[in-house]
Amino acid sequence: MDSGLGLRQDLGAWQGCSQHDPRFFLRREKHPPYALSDVLLGNAQDELAVALIAEFLFATGGLDKGADLHLRAIGTIKDPHEDIVERFDRLVRVVSSALSQLGFQKTNAMLTLNFESWDVTIQMSDELGLPE
Repeated sequence: MDSGLGLRQDLGAWQGCSQHDPRFFLRREKHPPYALSDVLLGNAQDELAVALIAEFLFATGGLDKGADLHLRAIGTIKDPHEDIVERFDRLVRVVSSALSQLGFQKTNAMLTLNFESWDVTIQMSDELGLPE
């Protein structure tokens, strides 16, 4: 499947969008590169979202073994609890599949409150079990 990923960058981040869904948007900070400050899946089906995220992460430098991936501000404390849990579950499912395509395995996922917004931390390992 052609993901239709569009990429651009500025001094502080890379941005990714989809030609298939104008509401899909990713933003990866350059410093630190393990943080996605925007993860908006729009109306993209999971299969497309997985392909876009995997291609985006690969094209913007990949991932380091042993690093955690942080998804920032997936919602606010004012959002209904059910919405946050649904968003968390979908993001973890989709990002975990994207990580798998890049040779990593999710080992844990955590939802944490960061001031007035909810963040997700995805811990991962090299699924091939290669030595460090």
